[in-house]
Amino acid sequence: MAESHSIEKRAREHLERYLASCGRVVAPSDLKRFDLVVDGRYAELKAKNKPYKALDFFWLSESQYRAAQEGPDYTLFLVCGCAEGCEPEVFEIPSSRLREVKPKSEIHYFYDKGLVDKLLSSGNA
Repeated sequence: MAESHSIEKRAREHLERYLASCGRVVAPSDLKRFDLVVDGRYAELKAKNKPYKALDFFWLSESQYRAAQEGPDYTLFLVCGCAEGCEPEVFEIPSSRLREVKPKSEIHYFYDKGLVDKLLSSGNA
C-alpha cells in the first residue's frame, strides 16, 4: 500500500506542476470521488508506474464509473511512468469519452491498453 501511495503522490505532484506550467488552475476537490478540480472541472487521477507503451490497465471505482455515465462531467488524467527515474507522461480523457467504450469488466470497471488507445484516439491526449 505504501508503494501505491508513493506512486499516486509522485503522479499528483507531477500533474500539478505540469498543469501549472500550462497555465491551468488546479485545486483540491470538494467531492471525495474526485482527486482535483482543474480549470473549474472535477478531475480524477490514475497513476501507473509503467510508461504508456507498457500500460496494462486502469480501473474506475463504481462512483467514478457512474459519474462518467450520468455526471457530473469530469476529466480523467492518466499519468504513466511514475516510477523513480522515469519521465511521467500525462494523458487527458474527458468523461464523455468513457461513455463511448464499454469496460472489459464491470466488476471493477477495468480499461485495458486497447480500450485506452481507443479513448485517446480522438486526439484528446
